[in-house]
Amino acid sequence: MTAVPSAALDAKLLKWLDHDPGRFERYITAHPEIADRIDELTSLRAATESVRSALMHALEVPVGLAERMAAKLSVPDASTDPASVIVDLLGLGAATMQVLLDPE
Repeated sequence: MTAVPSAALDAKLLKWLDHDPGRFERYITAHPEIADRIDELTSLRAATESVRSALMHALEVPVGLAERMAAKLSVPDASTDPASVIVDLLGLGAATMQVLLDPE
């Protein structure tokens, strides 16, 4: 019975496959029992890359977000009543969400 390759070994194999093919070949020659694992690893890597790409696209900062936030959020000056500053700070979360979700 062969041992199941560990995640650390999987990472090493993929690194060798990309950066040191000679070492990869030597290891596979010395350990033929894991040769069939390579197809599975490369398909997992492709799936991981597609998920990573989708997440990066979904988490992109919207274009013009900084400008929209600066235009809609004002900074209080020194003459502003401290109580109104506290109220403004408490409402900052709602104001931020409104700016983020505003389609303009």
